[in-house]
Order: sequence, then C-alpha cells, then structure tokens
Amino acid sequence: MIYINVVAIYTEELAFRKKYLLNALKIIEDLTTKKGYVYKIHIIKEAFDVDVDPENPKLEKTHQSNFSKQKQAIQRIVDLEKIHQVGDMHYYMCIEDDCVANFERFLENISVEKWDILFLCICQPEEQEEFGYCDTRGVFNVLQSKECYMITCDAAKKLLPALGKMTLSYRQQLSEWIQKNPEIISKYPTKRISVEGSKVGIMPSSVNNNNVLIYNSDYLKLFNMVLGKEPLDIDVATKIYNVSSHLNSPDIIHLYAVILFKIEKLAEAKEYFLEAINQSILKNGKLDKNTELLNNAINICGLYQPDRDLYRKTPSKYT
Repeated sequence: MIYINVVAIYTEELAFRKKYLLNALKIIEDLTTKKGYVYKIHIIKEAFDVDVDPENPKLEKTHQSNFSKQKQAIQRIVDLEKIHQVGDMHYYMCIEDDCVANFERFLENISVEKWDILFLCICQPEEQEEFGYCDTRGVFNVLQSKECYMITCDAAKKLLPALGKMTLSYRQQLSEWIQKNPEIISKYPTKRISVEGSKVGIMPSSVNNNNVLIYNSDYLKLFNMVLGKEPLDIDVATKIYNVSSHLNSPDIIHLYAVILFKIEKLAEAKEYFLEAINQSILKNGKLDKNTELLNNAINICGLYQPDRDLYRKTPSKYT
C-alpha cells in the first residue's frame, strides 16, 4: 500500500487560518483516495520550549513556537517509521496552516525522481513545460519558504540532531543544514504546487514584524514606488491598489497608506493605517512593539491631529 502521511502544523490562536488548512487537507484526502492511496493525518499544535541561542536576539517567541512545531513534526516522522509494515510505501508531507496549493500536479508525479527532501513551496518564476524536479542548491541556497515540503524518514533522522539547538529561524536553519550536507538530495518541482498564503496577501504573517508579499505582483509594484525604484504616481498606485483591495490584506493596505503619507495626504493615510490595523487583528496578524505597521499607525496618529488646536484653546478643568 502507498500511504500519504500529512503532518499538519497548526496554531489554535490563529483562527482565521483554520479554514484554509482544512481546505488544503480535504483536497489532499480527496486526491489520495482517488489515486487509491491511504491518507493519514497527524496534527502538531502545541509548542514546547526550545534551546535557543542567546547570541541571536532576533529569535522571538513566534519564531521559537514555529521551530518547536517543525521539530516535533520531524520527530513524529521518525517515530512513525517504527510502525511501518514490510512492503508498504510511506510518503511524508509537512504542511503549515498558511499553505494554499494545487496538490494534484504533485500526486500525479510523486515518484518522478529520487529525493530526500522536496520543497513543494518553491518554484522558479517561469514554470517549465514538463513536470520534473530541480536541485535547490545554487538556486535557493536560502529557502524562500517552507510551508509545504516532503521528507523521507532517513532524511528526517539526519535532520533531527541538527535541530537540537535553535540558532536561526526554522527556514534558515533548514537551509543551512541542506548546504552543509551535500549528500542530501534536496529538490523542488518545475511547476508550482503550493504558495505561502501570507506571501500572497490572503492572510498576514504571524511571525514577521514586516511582511513582504513576494508572490503578489501588485504589492511589489507599490513596494517599488515606496523604495523609489518606480515613480511615485498616486493615480497609478490607486489603480494598482484597487486590483488587490478585495483581499483586505493588512500588508497591502499598510503599503498604500505609506504612499499616501509620502505625498502628504495625512488624513487619508491615517484612515488606511487604522484599517490595516483592524484587518491585522481580524486575521490574527502579528502586532507588537516591533511591528512596522503598529509603529507607523501610532506615528500617524501623533502627526495628524486636526483637532489639536481646538483642544489647546479649551481650558483644562485641572487649572
């Protein structure tokens, strides 16, 4: 029998993501059943303390939580091998709760080539006509994302000791391990299988202080205007923003607010900054003292106070 074992990493506090994870898991279950495979689901949702490198102050609690869950997922795969039956073939997929994917492409071609770890979450900008796998080394030495990947039991056994101490984020530490172990066959497909929802604008990041939507072309156009790589034209910016406004992405709204601020439309900028905050709260985005969105929203409220002069002229009841 062929088994598709899905190890799903989920955070209960991020309720907005639940429907996307459930949808992805239902698609995988339906496709595996259709192919005659056996579908098995394993949920990782509790985070435990990890041994963190004190020399890296950037490793915040959210990074530690993700690292802990990913480490547990790898441990679960190692443990599951012990109950394998002779003659069965087991495939293992690690999937996070922000994964949006087209799994049919992969399940139709699951054993095209040999691999130890296969990143369904990365792909070159221009897809190739034929489905196949390419080496990550030399192209993605630092992985762009890790929301969905396959790994063999043997590779999981080799990876687990490298996760004993957290020195980087899981994505960076996994990238480093691949580079240091050239015998590991690390591949990615020639056609896109999955995409990180928080890098498209479907949901905000729950980890990063400043989230760049690297897979959203409209966002990147606005981003280049902010960076000065493209002329800052408010009419063009508004047209671009309107195309993606249906996503209600706090990252896109935030960026548009920055553009409005740059052309000194402070009243409008304030409205968009506050709307970005509202959408981030609604969708369980990260908001703390280090978050760029929150700091910008606080600053605009200090800069734009149209009723300040009125209150200055009003006598204080304490004087």
